[in-house]
Amino acid sequence: MSEPTNPIITALPPMPLLAEIRHCGSTAGFGRVVERHAVRAIILKGKRLLMLHSAVNGDYFLGGGGIEPGESHADALRREVREELGAELTEIGDAFGKVVEWRYAMEPEYEFLRFTSYLYFCHVTEGVCPQKLEDYERDLQMQPEWVDVDSAITVNAGICARQSVDH
Repeated sequence: MSEPTNPIITALPPMPLLAEIRHCGSTAGFGRVVERHAVRAIILKGKRLLMLHSAVNGDYFLGGGGIEPGESHADALRREVREELGAELTEIGDAFGKVVEWRYAMEPEYEFLRFTSYLYFCHVTEGVCPQKLEDYERDLQMQPEWVDVDSAITVNAGICARQSVDH
């Protein structure tokens, strides 16, 4: 499959593909595809990550989100880290890689969503401003939390395992 031609990402150096995930049995490539792009901040202190934690579902997420039209990856990272984590980026480090997720599209004119997240190592100053969450993030009671990397993986893997049994 060819790389997207979205001008947001064409100027980027190649990033290693870390994973390609197909949710809910979606079979990519058989139908019309809408593409979305996001940036994610990997913020480490030793073996702890600054992540968003949902008090509702219990799962953890890297801070970050969608890249708006005309926005650079750096600008999107700055905005998303400020909105979600209430922190100010002090440094955007090396690119870690990208993750491609396939889902069924919500838009009736498309069958599939191809969602590509670009991950970067970052440093921040915490507590600079209050969170500015979207409605769904508030509903999930998302809060920034420093969490041990292995603990976050264990928690999220357990949630995924329970969801696959339930479906």
